[in-house]
Amino acid sequence: MIPITKTIERHVLNILAPDNATLNYRWQKTRGIFLKRFGKWCRICGYKKDIEVHHIIPRHINPTLTLDMYNLVALCGDCHFHVGHMNNYKDYNKNIREIVAFIDI
Repeated sequence: MIPITKTIERHVLNILAPDNATLNYRWQKTRGIFLKRFGKWCRICGYKKDIEVHHIIPRHINPTLTLDMYNLVALCGDCHFHVGHMNNYKDYNKNIREIVAFIDI
């Protein structure tokens, strides 16, 4: 389980993000469509609860990809933090596509 301080850190980073995507209706709509289209299960471990939508290329690196469904992957909260962000929400895993494709649950 992710420590509560890390969860708070993630939410603070989202709220302070320059694109304001967390509070943006378009992001919420895109997220909902993505989960309906691709399913609500973690692409790494197969878990079906606590599903989050991870930006493969983070919003702070390329904000134009925020709503691009090809830049998204469904991960559970633990995999999102540990694999998607390598235990630091300020970082990201450049190999997440390859990891997900290799596991192919």
